[in-house]
Amino acid sequence: MADFTLLIRERVLLEGTERGTDYNLTIPDIENYDNRIVTIPSGSETTIFEYSNNPGSGTFNSGSFKYGRISNYSSTVPINLKV
Repeated sequence: MADFTLLIRERVLLEGTERGTDYNLTIPDIENYDNRIVTIPSGSETTIFEYSNNPGSGTFNSGSFKYGRISNYSSTVPINLKV
């Protein structure tokens, strides 16, 4: 097992003054890590992960899921996220 360390750093320069904050979080006892890039067709509804006791691609045991993040790296295509 390992510790997962998260750092979110926000910075902005306004009128010559830098502003921002750092947020640190450590989540202990991580057993698995998944990182994927998924291209989802525009205008569609796509399941990108789910909770289940049955093993499968993109499937997590709900009791083992500790942290998740979804990022849209496109600067031109918005997303509609349904949780």
